[in-house]
Amino acid sequence: MLLVNDDINFLQMYCSLNRCPLDLDDIVDQPHYHLKMVCIFGFCGNTGQVELAKYILRNALILDQMIIDRKGRYPLDGCFGREEADEKLVPEDMDGVLTIL
Repeated sequence: MLLVNDDINFLQMYCSLNRCPLDLDDIVDQPHYHLKMVCIFGFCGNTGQVELAKYILRNALILDQMIIDRKGRYPLDGCFGREEADEKLVPEDMDGVLTIL
């Protein structure tokens, strides 16, 4: 679910333990010129969520802040969002905009 405020974009993730195939070759970089702040709630670190966050970090050209929060509307045991974010997203954060809660 994407909730849009004038200045902030909120993504509320639902983490499913069911794995679906993801063809990462289909992801095409496209620059975004208006995205300044993104908050992702319910981040559990599955492949699709990690790739979406990496895409935003790479393509949002004026991004000031991205917040990743494991806590979300749909609690689910067995997800390790913090570890996945530290391992896979921190190296992508070239501008120092990432905050992991």
